[in-house]
Amino acid sequence: MIATPYAIALAMAGPAPAMAPCGDLLPTKDETRAAARDVEAADLARLRDIGQPTDRTDLESPLGVSPDGRRIALVLRRAEPASNSYCQGLVLLEHDAPDRPRLLDTGGDVIAERYPLFGHALPESGVPAVIVPRWSPDGTRIAWLKRTGRAAQIWIATLDGGDSRPLSQGDEPVQDFRWSADSRSIIVSTRSGEAEAEALISREGLAGHLVDDRVRPLAASRPFPREADIRTNYHRMNARTGETQPASPQDQALLAPPRPGAGRDMVDTISGAIASTHPAAGIGLERSLRVRRGAETLDCTACTGEIADLWWSDDGSLIFVRREGRAREALTLYRWEARSDGPIERLATTQDLILGCRPLPGRRAACLREATLEPRHITIFDERTGSFTPLWDPNPGFAQLARPRVERLFWTNDQGIETFGDLVLPPPGTAKPPYPLVIVQYGSRGFLRGGTGDEYPVRALAAHGHAVLSFQRPLHLAIAKPGQSDPLAERRHVQSALEAGIARVLARGDIDPTRIGITGLSDGATTVQWALLHGGRFAAVAMSTCCLDPGLLPLLSETQLTAYAKSGFPRSGETAAPFWADSSLAINADRIDTPILMQLADDEYLGALESYRALQAAGKPVEMVVFPDERHFKRQPAHRLAIYERNLAWFDFWLKDREDSFPLLVSHYARWRAMRARRDHPLSH
Repeated sequence: MIATPYAIALAMAGPAPAMAPCGDLLPTKDETRAAARDVEAADLARLRDIGQPTDRTDLESPLGVSPDGRRIALVLRRAEPASNSYCQGLVLLEHDAPDRPRLLDTGGDVIAERYPLFGHALPESGVPAVIVPRWSPDGTRIAWLKRTGRAAQIWIATLDGGDSRPLSQGDEPVQDFRWSADSRSIIVSTRSGEAEAEALISREGLAGHLVDDRVRPLAASRPFPREADIRTNYHRMNARTGETQPASPQDQALLAPPRPGAGRDMVDTISGAIASTHPAAGIGLERSLRVRRGAETLDCTACTGEIADLWWSDDGSLIFVRREGRAREALTLYRWEARSDGPIERLATTQDLILGCRPLPGRRAACLREATLEPRHITIFDERTGSFTPLWDPNPGFAQLARPRVERLFWTNDQGIETFGDLVLPPPGTAKPPYPLVIVQYGSRGFLRGGTGDEYPVRALAAHGHAVLSFQRPLHLAIAKPGQSDPLAERRHVQSALEAGIARVLARGDIDPTRIGITGLSDGATTVQWALLHGGRFAAVAMSTCCLDPGLLPLLSETQLTAYAKSGFPRSGETAAPFWADSSLAINADRIDTPILMQLADDEYLGALESYRALQAAGKPVEMVVFPDERHFKRQPAHRLAIYERNLAWFDFWLKDREDSFPLLVSHYARWRAMRARRDHPLSH
């Protein structure tokens, strides 16, 4: 049974509203006493989250450690699909009593990460930004970003249980902030000029908008402000009154560049030293460590590789995390004494996802940890023993749910590049082999929730009797083999890895080769397109974005079109190019018989219309659903649950010939049965 009908989402209108305080935001002991049962889509949709629910290790930690190291502050978030809203609150954990967390504040809208794209100041993405609670140096107050209106502002909470209050005000969103050393002031950077740029565009619209590089028709007909039009302003703010004055250059220096990011140094400023990474000899992901203390510079010649995180231990050594092992699937933690001839010491290796570590006294660190079947929780890493000790689990009841069987598999594609995937089999007693298989893309590090974009509920699919292959996309060919990559070579590279992974799974003998489904968002959706045209083995498809077709190019910005052309894509208008014959669903619609479900954001669905209409005209089984006020990564809780459950029903129908008895699904099954009849008996229609 589909426990929570996705008709809930269909009844919702408009964006997610500001959430109200939720009495059960913090977990209770009763959750661990619940009877064992199968995982349902709603369980995954309502998980409590800390930080950004991705596998990115390049973000600042969402854990705020008190100056004495005895307390941790964090912003906890949980989706509420029934009201299409979020609950969130500022939580305080005591190391000595982690089973008694305190809520210091609740409320506020989720603040999403911004994603400038080809110079456009686009609206916020659907991915939550990392909100870092920052302690005053005297340890008496916590400041964090909270949005209750148009713009994110600084709020202050005290530890005595008094009411939290906003410190900053206005329409300029706060980007970042730091306390002054004396705890009397806060240095603030704000994002300025966006409202003025929008107003200028509105006035321009009275005479019509010029279609120039500010326009990205895929998302809107209205021009977007350019990131170059946006300014960053710096202020020194009184931490009691909120009064501001211009920040000095010394103040601005407190707002260090963001910790690790693409093309930037990874920076950690503790104890007067700066540890950074810089490109090592070679290309791609290779980095090496450098420490600067005043005028002194030290390089760690042994600290090279894909460095994912680093922090200073309280004994003055540097702890860093490196991705290594087969297909880069493991994380290893090392210690370096931060002297030029100092060796590195291996501390621990794990397949789990470790991120957001913050140092604690006693050569320890508080980290976030995920395993394939375990959602994110807080753990304490002891560098003296190399061990991890759980501190606090925001989802203790999840362990009570039926656990599937998981096996990590490795394989190599025709380029000799190794990758991996996690094969998730239904819990014992749920189903008998041979199982249908659903492929979820395109990352398999950390907790197996819903794939990239979080739309394909792995555990719920397994509970419905499907095997799931969580496919880790291989390293980009341009990085693994420089000079050998172009768009078509990259697609062949990924397709070869996908085919090798499927063959690896089928060799087990417990998967039905005639009942394989595949899913994908973004790059994963492009993989799906290519696989449909060059694999031909799939019985059902679900896509979160679509499609790479000639008709997509005119919907992109001028800068993006230029970048695509330089990378090897045909130019707009070159519809007969061999590239499209290899990759376009629209051009190859007559070859496609696989049923395709598209669940798309409204600011991207125009790019799918060419393929959708071509498939529809050819009488192929295709369905499109568009979600209002959504971005590339969908953010509204009701939408996410609707997507989860429609995907479950879709794969149940096409791979298991199963129809749920819930009355509101009757019309869906009627459409799908008609699709199947047209596909199987085209001459009779």
